[in-house]
Amino acid sequence: MLFTHKNYQTPEKFVINVWKKQDIFAIVFCCIVGVILSILPHLAVFFKFGTFEYLADGDDVLYLAITKAPYYGEWLLRDPFTRPSDSIPTLYSWLQFVPIAKLASWLGVPLILVPIVWRILGGVFFGLSLYILFRLLFQNTKRSTFWAFICTIICLCDGGFIGRSFLENFINLKSVIHNGVLPNAIGNAVLPQYRIVTPLLNLPFLLLLSCLFLPVVRRNWQTALVGGILLGSCIHLYFFYWTAAFIALTLYGFIYLFLGWRGIISRERCFHELWFVGLILLGGLIIGFPQITSNSVIFSKPEFKPILERMSRGAKLFLDDPFRRNYIVNLWTWMHLIVGAIAIFYFRHFNLVIISLMTFSSYLLLNSAIVTGLEFENYHWNYVNRPFGEILLLGSLVLIFQDKMIFDKVIKVLVIAILITGVWGRTYEALHATEPVQYTKTLEELKPLRSSLSQIDKNSIIAGSFEANVASLFTKGGQLFQFNQTSHSSVISDTTVLERHALNAWLLGYTLNEYKNLDIEQNFTVGHAYLKPIKWQPESIRKVRIDIFESILSGKRQEEILIKYSPNYLLLSSEYKPVRGGIWTIFSSSKKWILWTKI
Repeated sequence: MLFTHKNYQTPEKFVINVWKKQDIFAIVFCCIVGVILSILPHLAVFFKFGTFEYLADGDDVLYLAITKAPYYGEWLLRDPFTRPSDSIPTLYSWLQFVPIAKLASWLGVPLILVPIVWRILGGVFFGLSLYILFRLLFQNTKRSTFWAFICTIICLCDGGFIGRSFLENFINLKSVIHNGVLPNAIGNAVLPQYRIVTPLLNLPFLLLLSCLFLPVVRRNWQTALVGGILLGSCIHLYFFYWTAAFIALTLYGFIYLFLGWRGIISRERCFHELWFVGLILLGGLIIGFPQITSNSVIFSKPEFKPILERMSRGAKLFLDDPFRRNYIVNLWTWMHLIVGAIAIFYFRHFNLVIISLMTFSSYLLLNSAIVTGLEFENYHWNYVNRPFGEILLLGSLVLIFQDKMIFDKVIKVLVIAILITGVWGRTYEALHATEPVQYTKTLEELKPLRSSLSQIDKNSIIAGSFEANVASLFTKGGQLFQFNQTSHSSVISDTTVLERHALNAWLLGYTLNEYKNLDIEQNFTVGHAYLKPIKWQPESIRKVRIDIFESILSGKRQEEILIKYSPNYLLLSSEYKPVRGGIWTIFSSSKKWILWTKI
């Protein structure tokens, strides 16, 4: 019967074996691999262009913009596009950004190089947490150090860790060989586990939390305290992590309640496990309460509700909307769970229970819209579902086939192949993927302006084209419109977003016809447009935007909107001069760009 296998022992009887020197060497090596793969784009760019500066995609730009306020002395996060006096909050976590921003500032690391700090810290903790999890998972197996090391390296190097397990690296290689390009244009697609800030900086907390529910870990108040801190950290760091953990731990508690009720385990054992889970859940909620309260305050304010829906923070889906069932068919998750179930129920490897519950709970949350009718960009629960699914798959295969010589040979070949293709893919992506190449080019072109950009204070606003997204990172100020993050990630109103967009285009010298011909999609809302109300449909957004632009162009609202947003710096290509918005003078210039300031 369940949990009554002759070799099964209660958590109280387990004693974690003293780790040997080999474990220390394995941990160090895994951390080094994690760091190297994490910073590999910076190294690739350095060897080709002589700079460690690297931006993978627009998310990197946004996160640096959010980091500016604490990096330059503030202790609270705020909207990165507005002035401090606007007092616009942000939905991003204080713990995610402020401590590392302060550390980087204290160390004298330039803001543009903060991603290296993120990636070094993330690489260390990612490698460390994976090894600890696998080492405890394989505690009672032969060659536990070897198997933990092999599985950790696979997870560190496999693009399928958040995707199709063991296949993504080879799919990328095939695409480059046959098509000459990678399947994805962004710089975090080859090894998505190294995306900053999530999952690289946040996932280690969830991995370590899961370790505490493995049978080899003692259940006492000290361990429960650590668990509460880890769960509380997850609450502060990432909504999709703590919700999945909360559901998984609740299911874990119900399993033990059922086992105790049916007499499969002793009542004492049942109560002890429930006490342990309860303490961790309670401690996590207490520690995470400030973050929950902060988010609740924003979500409860009527003025923010339509904005949050625009950002897919609770977008309402119709009862017959097929998107409610979008994530049901998930063949990889099904495969992970089936293999895990075989390992648990047939081969009786009960130490996989918590890993399978993490995989299953995140699958349930992926499909939560079926019941709630709400879309929170639910695909982000894949940041739990896929990693834990691969851990479940690897753990099951090792525990079942560890004594088979053919398995030993196959997994050694697999780890070498995944390591080589992972290093190649991450390097190739940094130098050839569309978005990283574009950002590297922009960073180089802006070098002559950086000294002048650094003089722009936090009460200033810079306007300009897409390249102004990068230029603003060298300032302390805000930005009139960041493509497309101002509508995606800022809790400013729809009207404000559209006015900023129209004013920015007007300052850039757009004619009415040119403005009309802009891509009407422009990702105004987060997620699929058809899920949104009529007012957020592309044609509706386009009409409102054009009306605002016409009102500025005609002079009807020109002065009102200029005063309202008061952009006082403008980045233009050196081919153009500002002809609107007042008198501008050159603040700094280069061969490619001119930075203008308003007199």
